[in-house]
Amino acid sequence: MKNLVTILTFMMMTSVAVKAQTDKVLVEQVVIQFAKAGDQRDIAQLKKLLHDDFRIAMNRLFGSENVDFLTKPSYIKMMEEGKLGGDSRSVKILSVDITENNAAVKVSLKGKALTFQSYYHLVKNVAGQWQLINDLPFAIKN
Repeated sequence: MKNLVTILTFMMMTSVAVKAQTDKVLVEQVVIQFAKAGDQRDIAQLKKLLHDDFRIAMNRLFGSENVDFLTKPSYIKMMEEGKLGGDSRSVKILSVDITENNAAVKVSLKGKALTFQSYYHLVKNVAGQWQLINDLPFAIKN
């Protein structure tokens, strides 16, 4: 009986570790897909990757003294108008922290003119898909 409990405990711990690793891979994939979709102005892909309540919180970005917000519809519209995106950025994931259905990712995106260091927050929906819900960027000119 003692061996059975030990085996079951080990199996449960292994299962939890595998699930956590799978979620980490999925979260990283969403981050990379988001960057690529923005670079290519792929509106259909962006609509899938972004939660309906997605927003960008721009805290004193580009010399502003304010915190400005950009909602998903505004972001998509600016992307369609060519005001955002269209670069070819390298993506470096600096850290990933996952707690159940929530994830925080620190990422560096280096493009031709700007380098962004952003904190992305993602949520896993009931279908098990990870979506971006928040972007907190900091940008510097290259």
